[in-house]
Amino acid sequence: MLLFVLFPVVYNSGLQKYEQVGMLFVRCRGGISHFPEEHVLDDDVWASGL
Repeated sequence: MLLFVLFPVVYNSGLQKYEQVGMLFVRCRGGISHFPEEHVLDDDVWASGL
């Protein structure tokens, strides 16, 4: 699943504006993510971008 959100960005000049940011949600084996044991299949990565 691909999710787009507007995210506030502050530049060095102090100017703040909203930029579009995308995030892919990819299923991980056993539901484990953000750990060394995390594992995803190439097919799942490709499918998340559809």
